[in-house]
Amino acid sequence: MVSSRTLRWTGFGGAVLLAVAAGIGGHGPAVLCCWLVGTAIQGYAWWSGRDRTFTPRWVLGTVALWSAPFLLAPPYGSRDVYSYACQGELYRHGLSPYTHTATALPCTWLDDVAPLWRDTLTPYGPLFVLAAAGVLWLADTLPVDAGMTVPLLLFRLLALAGMAGVAAGLPALARRCGVPPARALWVALAGPLIGAHLLGGPHNDALMLGFLIGGLALVARFPRHPAAVLGAGALLGCAVAVKATAVVAIPFAILLVTAALGKNRNAAPPRRTPAGSQGPLEPSETPLTASPDAVRAVARGPVSAGSQGCLGGSEAPLTASPDAVRAVARGPVSAGSQGCLGHSETPLRTSWDLGRGLVVGGVGVGGAAVATFAGITAAGGLGYGWIAGLRESEILVQFSSLPTAVGMTLTYLGRPFEAGFNAVPAARAAALVVLAVVLVAIWVRALRYRADPGRAALHGAALALVATVALAPVVLSWYALWPLILLAATTVRTRAVMAVAIVAAFAVLPDGEGLAHMVKFPGAIMVTTGLIVLAVVALRRWRRQRGAAADGSSEAEPSTRVTDTSITTRAGFGRGVR
Repeated sequence: MVSSRTLRWTGFGGAVLLAVAAGIGGHGPAVLCCWLVGTAIQGYAWWSGRDRTFTPRWVLGTVALWSAPFLLAPPYGSRDVYSYACQGELYRHGLSPYTHTATALPCTWLDDVAPLWRDTLTPYGPLFVLAAAGVLWLADTLPVDAGMTVPLLLFRLLALAGMAGVAAGLPALARRCGVPPARALWVALAGPLIGAHLLGGPHNDALMLGFLIGGLALVARFPRHPAAVLGAGALLGCAVAVKATAVVAIPFAILLVTAALGKNRNAAPPRRTPAGSQGPLEPSETPLTASPDAVRAVARGPVSAGSQGCLGGSEAPLTASPDAVRAVARGPVSAGSQGCLGHSETPLRTSWDLGRGLVVGGVGVGGAAVATFAGITAAGGLGYGWIAGLRESEILVQFSSLPTAVGMTLTYLGRPFEAGFNAVPAARAAALVVLAVVLVAIWVRALRYRADPGRAALHGAALALVATVALAPVVLSWYALWPLILLAATTVRTRAVMAVAIVAAFAVLPDGEGLAHMVKFPGAIMVTTGLIVLAVVALRRWRRQRGAAADGSSEAEPSTRVTDTSITTRAGFGRGVR
């Protein structure tokens, strides 16, 4: 195992190679060599450090070192920054980028915009349009005229501000979910997509993620403070005003308030009793009959994962109050078990308290987000034309989007029978319907999770972003950062998404040419085949688990059946699997 110092400078060497590749430009052998080796080195350094013990300060210093080579390099992996500049220039000339394209002026940097996007409307929110116009205004006020150099640097400073927002908010989310903050920062900010694409591009996703993580961190840290709740809603509204994708996180931010306010205030506070002690027995007006072995098993200490409940084992009844058994059962419970009698470590919530929490959270977070977005829209005078602009990006047909890959494969299979056959629109429409259902299911599951509803809400937001990227009609390489950054703070089970991020880093050449565009025919079929294989494997695993659960529960009485795996483990909240 290499030392931390070696790891830091190894990753820096990879960043330098990628910056050199961007500086050379083109597709020559030197560019390809620097691109391949640099991406591989950065991916290796990031992967190797995921489970090491670092301090947050060391991680942030390393991230800054690895990002530095991209601050002054030419745009890497994309030409979107020229589109940003054109949108800002349109606004400065009194034209709305929601109704006019870069060809309307024409834009100063029209020749540098990717041909596909020269005659399309912007899909970005009003806040980013205003920010782009502000960048150009500031560049024009400077005494130097360096073409695109100053606007490029200013756009990168915006991306850097977004990364700073992520770095500031992520530790609070990680601590809330029991993840080491240093590990969360490493997984979220040290990957090969951060410096090369998010900053080297640069891309407005960084600004969106900064607002998103900041809003979630604020409401997770102070869910009972009205000012913090309203401030979190305002930050989330700003995130949506940059990129509409952030809207999927707002319902889960509401759940964070619900988790704090929607508790049964009349319930006794949770108590932890040392292993081996009986715990206090408190009086209650309603007796509860249980076997002596039940209370003894509960009071015996930590309950192991997969234990078989506590109500069997003795025929002699013992009368105790419900509060007594709950107080004893509230003792230390190991990760992966639900505890005896189905009680969690947090007080139970009544329907009234739950509804109150949802209303307060909806009005506070949701209302502030809507008001912020509406205020920004009114201030910019742009209206809501960005909604129509969201469909403009769908002209990009690449197998990096899973629904698009399926649609492309069906199109290839149907073309021999009908020349004009195109299954991509239908596949994308079906995926959006599935996405809506999945998002609702994730939200409801987080709402019903009792053991730690706040953590469930945060992890649910991460899973919602996973579903959004997996089922989106258009997916670019740096979109993998949307779920990755939030998953880094909510779970340590990040191998799969880290592997996807590394593969995505290899999918784009330094000049922005995508491999998904260059190898459409075999690529779409390969992705569709992979999806089928994964679906078959998942179905078989589910059947085996269902059969094992049925076999295990058949040995117990119907009233004492307990599943072997808790909802914590099933939902991916456990920390034992890496």
